[in-house]
Amino acid sequence: GGGGDVHEVGLILQEVTHALHHLNKNKQVHHLNKNKQVHHLNKNKQVHHLNKNKQVHHLNKNKQVHHLNKIKQVHHLNKIKQVHHLNKIEQVHHLNKIKQVHHLNKIKQVHHLNKNKQVHHLNKIKQVHHLNKIKQVHHLNKNKQVHHLNKIKQVHHLNKIKQVHHLNKIEQVCSESHGSTTNEYRDEASFHQPMSKHDRQSESSDEARLRHDQKHNINQ
Repeated sequence: GGGGDVHEVGLILQEVTHALHHLNKNKQVHHLNKNKQVHHLNKNKQVHHLNKNKQVHHLNKNKQVHHLNKIKQVHHLNKIKQVHHLNKIEQVHHLNKIKQVHHLNKIKQVHHLNKNKQVHHLNKIKQVHHLNKIKQVHHLNKNKQVHHLNKIKQVHHLNKIKQVHHLNKIEQVCSESHGSTTNEYRDEASFHQPMSKHDRQSESSDEARLRHDQKHNINQ
């Protein structure tokens, strides 16, 4: 039976060889698959990297757009600021106009007040002039009254002289018709003497009445 065993060992070896060969085949296939996977992964990595680049590129685009928008906003704000500044200038200009008008009105008021003051001053002068006129007229009236009183005094004095003269006439007639005696001469002498006390009293009362009238006229 030894021959038989060799044949069996040969068969087993054949099977083993065949199995090893098959294993190697599988390994190669597995290795190839590995390689394929690696290759595929690399492909994926490249694609992923490309996508990354694209995204970065797209982001950069966005950033540029965003930056442009920023610039536009700043430009727009500057426009608004310029308009605002112009409005400010217009307001200041308008206020200055108002101030000028207000100042002119002030000047007009002062001018008007000065006019009023001049008119008031002229009226004062007129009043003073009028008062002076009144004073002059009053003074003239005073002079007229004094002059009139002096006239009255002169007439009164003349009347006194006439009375004395008339009495003297009567005395002469009497003395011529009766003949003169020493007694009559004495009477005549006594007549030519200064006024008696009674006469002086009546004279002074006349003067007092005149003075009273004069005062009354002046007060009026």
